[in-house]
Amino acid sequence: MERKIIVYHSGKTYHLLVEKIYQSDQIIKYKISGKDVQLMIQSNEPLLKGKGLNRRRVNWKLIEGQHSYASFVESITKAIEALQKQNPF
Repeated sequence: MERKIIVYHSGKTYHLLVEKIYQSDQIIKYKISGKDVQLMIQSNEPLLKGKGLNRRRVNWKLIEGQHSYASFVESITKAIEALQKQNPF
């Protein structure tokens, strides 16, 4: 299932597609694609939810792809978290 997100960074607007490609009891992997962006990131959200650690911060990790700004990847992760709160994948 693909979802669209909009990320603002350095005065530019990025329209990106987010697709959940893998989920286990420990991790979730997402593929993010756009005009100039091809990334794959993972989070440990299922592990934390499974252990009942709902208040603990989710760790995000860039698995594939490169981007010059870590803050851009952070903006993407915040947009994905906001999307999950509204309507989970």
